[in-house]
Amino acid sequence: MPTKTSSPIQIITCFVGLFLLFFAVALINTAAADESGTRANSISHTPSDIMISANATDRTNNEYISPEFSAEFPFNGVGLTWSGPQNADVTFALSVDAEDWQTLAMQGEDAKDETEYFTSAPLFASGQRLRYRLTGSDTSKVRNVRLTYFDSTTAPQRSLLSTVAHSLKRSLQTDSPKIISRAEWGADDSYLTWEPEYSTPKKIILHHTAGGSGAEDPAATVRGIYYWHAVVLGWGDLGYNYLIDQQGNIYEGRAGGTGVIGAHTYNDITDVNYNVGSVGISLLGCFETTTGACSIVSEYTETVNAALTDLISSVANAAEFDPAGSKKWHGEKTPNIIGHRTVDYTYCPGEIVYNQLDSIRSAANSKYILLQAANQAIRAQWQASDTATTYAGTDTPNLSFTYANVGSLAWKPTTSALQLSIVETGKHQRVDLLNTVSANATQTFSAAVTILPKHSGTYTLVSKLYRHGLVVPGSTHRYPITITNAYEATLGTVNLPLAIQTGWTPIISFSAQNTGTANWSAGTTLLVNGTTQKTIKQAVITGEELNLELPYAVAANLAPGTYTLKIQLATADGTLIPGSRSVHSLRVDKN
Repeated sequence: MPTKTSSPIQIITCFVGLFLLFFAVALINTAAADESGTRANSISHTPSDIMISANATDRTNNEYISPEFSAEFPFNGVGLTWSGPQNADVTFALSVDAEDWQTLAMQGEDAKDETEYFTSAPLFASGQRLRYRLTGSDTSKVRNVRLTYFDSTTAPQRSLLSTVAHSLKRSLQTDSPKIISRAEWGADDSYLTWEPEYSTPKKIILHHTAGGSGAEDPAATVRGIYYWHAVVLGWGDLGYNYLIDQQGNIYEGRAGGTGVIGAHTYNDITDVNYNVGSVGISLLGCFETTTGACSIVSEYTETVNAALTDLISSVANAAEFDPAGSKKWHGEKTPNIIGHRTVDYTYCPGEIVYNQLDSIRSAANSKYILLQAANQAIRAQWQASDTATTYAGTDTPNLSFTYANVGSLAWKPTTSALQLSIVETGKHQRVDLLNTVSANATQTFSAAVTILPKHSGTYTLVSKLYRHGLVVPGSTHRYPITITNAYEATLGTVNLPLAIQTGWTPIISFSAQNTGTANWSAGTTLLVNGTTQKTIKQAVITGEELNLELPYAVAANLAPGTYTLKIQLATADGTLIPGSRSVHSLRVDKN
């Protein structure tokens, strides 16, 4: 019998398979060394007696230098929070391991939320010793300085284990741009305390992170920014929708997908929330040329420009707006691609990027035109659906959606699918295409819809086709629906401290109105992280408000750290009451 020889492709496939196997084992071993992902700790310090340095003869430019502090472990990032009067004339700088001073960029309230402290952007510098310098005419008014340092160089284990699968999937993707998912860069979902909200994108706002590019390990830098935004600032997630590193890699930012509202641009002077209706894209690095604004000024390269304009054209194509155009937005006509400083009082995205805006719009528009031309070959037309206008919160209706292929290219099961989504909640559901649909043919998709909201209100169900991960032009169709629910709540106020010391028992104040059609019977409970904390002894009838105040005794036994508290009402039989859920972050400091 002749000897059977392997083809070159078989040999290469075998080699790649073995490489990926050994790579996965290496990832497992690496993850086993530290399953916790980002480590963090903080140092609190209040300069009770601000010392004016000997060489500071001008009282309007006072200088204070703190003692040197030692961190409990090596860190790759550090930031600072402090309390004091608003608009205080102070500037902070940090020195890591006795190296040169690096000025900190202060961060605004871009999440449109109340914050306990004024905060800096995180500085990415590796070391284990640090001190801060304070200059300005209001140095004596600074209190409660907290240096928070973190080590984000190790991703959570589950993220490392999923990297192979996600990387393989991305390597097979033919459409630009290729986006590194949250799972790939190592997002720790335990930090998520923010409930996604949605709006149709009309603008793209450009930013820079201002605290160093983290070029040695950009994924660790993204994890560090995520920790800072989600935990330290209490935003519950990343503020930006996307981030781009100096190598041109694009990272998925805020969780929730297309149209999710970020926390990147809020003008607290005019009280305008520019997060609504925009997509925030941030470049890793500092691009401001003003003296003292950046410790290290980053370069805006062709690689970064190519990735940025690819992403802008893709977002604009999906949202159907012209990158080179202008529209009225929040009462003013502005270009569709703007810098943060266009609508807020900030250096961001830095003079270097800001001066490139015209060429960025032009390059993105050229790519957008090519995508629009390709849309003519790939096009759909909605035909019919059997959706109703009213459903119960517990329904999972079997629905069908019919489309005609009016383009010239076929839809194939390996590259195309239908997506159903609810605009107001961001939930989505995939419906697979089971056969090839040629040009001029029609196709009906059928599925049991599992994403309907659980509480009462008016919503928008959307169906759209995707091909190679991009929306098929002409396929988006909206269906207004109303959800009715017997059990329903509308939250009033939910208050508890942002931070306590070990051994303390905080008080939770909770109020909610019964806005459903059924009464809440005696035996209804208030849960914190799934555990009953209070049982209601009297029924709450429809329209009435429930007001509770109770000690959260569990907190007295918590070790120092940051904890997520999920508060919700449940009926006497254990059914969670929609609309009553509230998520909070509680920091426990060592007493």
